[in-house]
Amino acid sequence: MTDITIRKLEGDEKLAVMYNLNAYAFHASPPLMSKDEWQEPVRQREGVTYFALFEDGAAVAGAAGTTMTQQVRGSLFAANGIWAVATAPGSAAPGLLPPGDGRFAGRPAPGRAGPLHPLPVP
Repeated sequence: MTDITIRKLEGDEKLAVMYNLNAYAFHASPPLMSKDEWQEPVRQREGVTYFALFEDGAAVAGAAGTTMTQQVRGSLFAANGIWAVATAPGSAAPGLLPPGDGRFAGRPAPGRAGPLHPLPVP
């Protein structure tokens, strides 16, 4: 059985995990952006929390969150803005049909929910 854990990242682990996931998800490759060049602005960020999902000890997804306040109908609530969401290529979008099927291209398979379609597709 797969051991799945989600935990907050800090220090050097934050830099290593998020660099690998973000380099794949948000930057042209090859070549990957220099690790030193990427890490400098990340180290300077304040008020950002990083989380990652690990399967059997390997990071397969990560996200960052920034604390914020949300006003809803005149009341203020603590909130978190989620950004820099990245998934390792081998763990992304299970359940999607192959691109060759024009009926469901880019949509979840019938009966499955997906990231852009939160309700199962009929």
